[in-house]
Amino acid sequence: YPLHIAIDPAGASSSEREEQDGEAAGGEACSAPAPAAVELPPISEAEQRAYDGLFSSAAKGCATVSRAAAAPVFASASVGEGDVDHIWGLCVSARGSDTAASRSEDELSSAEFAAALHLAAAKVGDLLPGGLPLSMPGSLALYISEAEEAAEAAEAAEALRKDAARRMARAASSSPVD
Repeated sequence: YPLHIAIDPAGASSSEREEQDGEAAGGEACSAPAPAAVELPPISEAEQRAYDGLFSSAAKGCATVSRAAAAPVFASASVGEGDVDHIWGLCVSARGSDTAASRSEDELSSAEFAAALHLAAAKVGDLLPGGLPLSMPGSLALYISEAEEAAEAAEAAEALRKDAARRMARAASSSPVD
């Protein structure tokens, strides 16, 4: 699946972006990582749907996607292996301590995968003229945190629902028939 998602801050044209970024005409982008203060526009609903579809295809029904299963997605987006390594590392390092302890560094959740694809799209789309950031941009770190919390809450609610259904079934089977 090619990654054809173009993120564009506040609808700026590519020439406006070049002026905003202070790039010299004909100059090449620096390959050194950008400062940690880099911020990207938030993930839009359309981007989220696209990222979710790519995650579903790569994860094949699992709750996480492995690095090997994600590789074709990044390759189709023309993201170099070194950039994928850096982006993957940013996602892993942005995890809270509970998540870090319970998930392999070779796996990303759907939220982490979306953040990784968003960073990859920004890199390919020249929204990061100074290169990839040294740490996860704050907006994406918050996105991952909120998505992980929502997923945990949904899992807890589902567990409670299943427990209540089991108790009701047990109570119904043990009550005398009139």
